[in-house]
Amino acid sequence: MIEKNVQIALGGVLMTREAAKLAHELKGYAARVLLRRGEMTVNGKSLMGIVSLGIREGQTVTVIADGPDEAEAAACFERAMQRN
Repeated sequence: MIEKNVQIALGGVLMTREAAKLAHELKGYAARVLLRRGEMTVNGKSLMGIVSLGIREGQTVTVIADGPDEAEAAACFERAMQRN
């Protein structure tokens, strides 16, 4: 299991289209992916879950991945949160 804090550097707010792309990318991994911000933890493969976090520039989101390709799944989330 990997648990990593990711500093968000999106240049704004994560929009629905970007969240949908992220959920789609994460669905390609066998690992279970959870995202946590504050007290809220959601399924990282769920569009509604990602949107409900209200991810914005400067926040920290914890990605928790567990499974055979957990490192790749966590890296995918981190790359997506660094796009400008």
